Amino acid sequence: MRVARAVRDATGLRTVFHPHAAGFVETPWEVDELMRRTDPTLVGLCLDTGHLMLGGGDPLEIYRRYAARVWHVVMRVAATVLTLIGICTVLSFAEGAEGSKT
Repeated sequence: MRVARAVRDATGLRTVFHPHAAGFVETPWEVDELMRRTDPTLVGLCLDTGHLMLGGGDPLEIYRRYAARVWHVVMRVAATVLTLIGICTVLSFAEGAEGSKT
């Protein structure tokens, strides 16, 4: 949190964490733990609907829990999320995401 504080103090910019599939924070309980362990005045949440769904979460429920800390939102199209879920059942997330770029 030292970095988040230094950036805020030097630039006025806020830091948000972006939960991501195949990352260190992707499931609802991991998001809860991150929010519990971080200072709400320094670290906000990027609400990425697609990655939260891929991690097994309900983006609306997570928003309700952390509305004051949602400082950025990424809205993903449901069809894209469902396609990635289908791909991820056969391939690893990284392989599926790379294949979706073609």
